[in-house]
Amino acid sequence: MSDNVHHLSRPAAELPAAPPPIGTELSAAWERVVTRIGRGGSDFRAADIPAFLVTEAREKAPLYQAALTPAARTHLWAWLERLRALRACQTWPESAGELQASVDGLWTAVGDLPAGCWTQDSLKAWIRQSIHWPLPATLRKHADTIASQLRSGSRVCETIVRASEATPVRVDPGPMPDPARAAHAAAAVQRFTSTRIPQIPYQQAQTGTPRPTPRRGAVVSDEALLATMERDRSLGVRGLDLRITMLRAKLGKGGTPSEDDVPGD
Repeated sequence: MSDNVHHLSRPAAELPAAPPPIGTELSAAWERVVTRIGRGGSDFRAADIPAFLVTEAREKAPLYQAALTPAARTHLWAWLERLRALRACQTWPESAGELQASVDGLWTAVGDLPAGCWTQDSLKAWIRQSIHWPLPATLRKHADTIASQLRSGSRVCETIVRASEATPVRVDPGPMPDPARAAHAAAAVQRFTSTRIPQIPYQQAQTGTPRPTPRRGAVVSDEALLATMERDRSLGVRGLDLRITMLRAKLGKGGTPSEDDVPGD
C-alpha cells in the first residue's frame, strides 16, 4: 500500500452528527396541529399536545437546525474519505489527486446542500444501496432525499414548539337566539318542508304516469316561496342559501339579496 493510499484511509475531519429521527407520535401530533390550524384553529388548544411530545420537540429542534446549516467542502471530503477507506465500492480514487478531483466534481453538484447530508448514517445508506463510487447525479439524488427528511423533521419540531406556546384559539359563536326566535325558525322549517311539491319518480316520468296532484294549500308561487325562505333565513334557519339562489335566478333577480330585499319582522 502506498503512502498516499494509507493516508486516504485515515479521515482527517469529523462527520456531522445526524439528528435523531422523528418518532411516529411526534409526527402524528404535528399532523393534528397542522390539520386544526388549517381549518382555522377553532378547536385547537395548546394543552392538546402532550407534554412529553413538547419536550421531545424542544430537544430535537436545535439538532435539526444544526444539521440544516450549510455544508463545508471538508464535510464532503471526510465523507468520501470514509467511503474510500471502507473499500465498499468496486472502484475508488487511487491517489490524493484523484480524490481531490472527485471532491471538486461532486461539490459542484451538492455544494448547496446542508451539512446533515454528510453523516455516518448517510454514508451507511449509500453503501446499502450502491456498490459504485458516487457520480454527481446519483450523489445529488441521494443527498436530496436526506435534506428533505431534515427539513421535514425541523418543520415538525418547530411547529410543535410554537403551537405549545400559542394562546388558545377560540372562535366566538355569536349571540344565541332567544327562545321565541328559535321556535319561529323551527316552525318555518316545518312549514317549508310540508309545502314542498312532491317530485315525479323516475319510473312515472318514463311511463307517462300523471304527476300526483299536491294536496290542497300546498301550492305556492315562486315569489311567495322566495319571500318565505328569505324571511326564514333572516331568522336563523340554515340550509336555504342554495334554494334561494336558484329561485332568484329562476325569477330573474340573480345575485345575493341585500338586507333590503329580505322581508322584515
